[in-house]
Amino acid sequence: MVNTLLASGANPNTKDEEGRSILYQAILREKYDIADALLAHGADINMLSGNEYPETVLHFCVMKNRLECDQYLIAHGANKHLEDSFGYTVFDRVKTHKHISKEIGEALKK
Repeated sequence: MVNTLLASGANPNTKDEEGRSILYQAILREKYDIADALLAHGADINMLSGNEYPETVLHFCVMKNRLECDQYLIAHGANKHLEDSFGYTVFDRVKTHKHISKEIGEALKK
């Protein structure tokens, strides 16, 4: 279904009413097959999402301590040096927030 919509010209960077991109939503739900389709059709992996406190999906995954998500995004070219709406990179978040595992920090260094 997603591939059909994208092949028909659907915008892979569409956002919902809360400002979250479709890619952000797919990653949030661990729907990597949908994320693959979105990326193949030009979805911006580095798009800031969210109306209130915009962040990249990589920022979200780091804060939620989701290693598989982080690895997926890094492997697909997510920029680790972008700043969120607070001016933090994902490296800043790792340093600032003690709940983030060492494995996340190591994955970001690769």
